[in-house]
Amino acid sequence: MALLRPICRCIALVLATPWILLFLIGRMLGRPDRAVENLSQSLALLPGISGSLVRCAFYRVALAHCHPTAQISFGTLVSKTAARFGRHTYIGHYCHIGWVDIQDDVLIGPGVQIPSGPNTHGFSSLDRPIRDQPGKLQQIVIGRDSWIGAGTIILANVSEQSVVAAGSVVTKTFPPRSILGGIPAKVIGTRDGQLTTPNQTPTPPTAGE
Repeated sequence: MALLRPICRCIALVLATPWILLFLIGRMLGRPDRAVENLSQSLALLPGISGSLVRCAFYRVALAHCHPTAQISFGTLVSKTAARFGRHTYIGHYCHIGWVDIQDDVLIGPGVQIPSGPNTHGFSSLDRPIRDQPGKLQQIVIGRDSWIGAGTIILANVSEQSVVAAGSVVTKTFPPRSILGGIPAKVIGTRDGQLTTPNQTPTPPTAGE
């Protein structure tokens, strides 16, 4: 089994070559994010384990970091080359991933959306359409050993070893090992059994490879 894995990854790299070449052309033309977003749409349709291996092979070239053990499931779209997928990352079906640092051992359920922060569009001016108003992109960090439930929307950092209940909307950062739920999400428990107080200062996760 230990020998089979690198062989499968090499085969996946060969199969990913057409997408890699198209991405490199897009990068030379100065449109790397557009290239990775467009190519991820066709890559997302590759089924099964083989599809995940090919996607991982492509993202190892196209993204800032993608560990070879990362699993990216069917239907998932990636829109920013600055994204980072850590060791043993699992991303479920039909997710949308923007500028995010998903650290080691993170589990992300199906249908999760992690855009590049809460301000991807500007809307302060009433004299211009929102589509013409620049936003402010922000990296979202998902701390190590966290579990993000199905259908959640993540607009702020998630501290390490946290759990986010399905269908929640995370709009601010809470301390490590929090169990979050609701719209907007709040602390509904802790993994270590220690209660947090309302005045406790959230501790943001540390970005890492």
